[in-house]
Amino acid sequence: MSPIYDISIPLNDKTLVYPGDPPFVRERTSDLEQGAPFNFSHISCGLHTGTHLDMPAHFIREGDTALDIDISRWILPALVVNTGEAREITAELIASILMEPGDALLFQTRNSKRGLLRGTTVPDDYTALTPEAARLCVELKCSLVGIDWLTVDLAGDQEYGAHRSLLGARIPILECIDLSGVPVGRYTLVALPLPLEGAEASLSRAILLSPASLALNHHS
Repeated sequence: MSPIYDISIPLNDKTLVYPGDPPFVRERTSDLEQGAPFNFSHISCGLHTGTHLDMPAHFIREGDTALDIDISRWILPALVVNTGEAREITAELIASILMEPGDALLFQTRNSKRGLLRGTTVPDDYTALTPEAARLCVELKCSLVGIDWLTVDLAGDQEYGAHRSLLGARIPILECIDLSGVPVGRYTLVALPLPLEGAEASLSRAILLSPASLALNHHS
């Protein structure tokens, strides 16, 4: 049976967050082991914790929020591409990718090979997009851009060039995806946001379906 890839990272007290963001906390407020009639928990975290979607409103005034975007936009043809040992995802690299307009581009970088999302610190030499690369994604009519790291912007980019280009063109960004065990190739991406009114971002459970797994589900 063809695999369905869960590209979401676990949420727990060890989940790496962007510097300055609040940590993920889950508190058990009712516990069967303590004699309560049921288990009950509440969580506290930023909306940019773990695998999450950045909406245009994250950087753009009057930009779309989680509920402004039709739900069909979160089920997309996707291309997983490996960028090798590249320190930066450049426009030249993206120009070499055989993609179709409307594809979601998911970048499997050396971040995955290095296991950065499972770490405890944020290094300065992570791989991300140059502003020029993000602008080319807009020109090529990507439907979504995803990356295996906390941000699409390079370290030290105080202008947030990649974020501003993509979100300014109404292209959502899927960050903190686990592509470490995913073969490069074509998939269907399902990455639904929570129905949070007015939210500039949302946690997401993101999965990749291969053409074969779609066919199996269709005939079952």
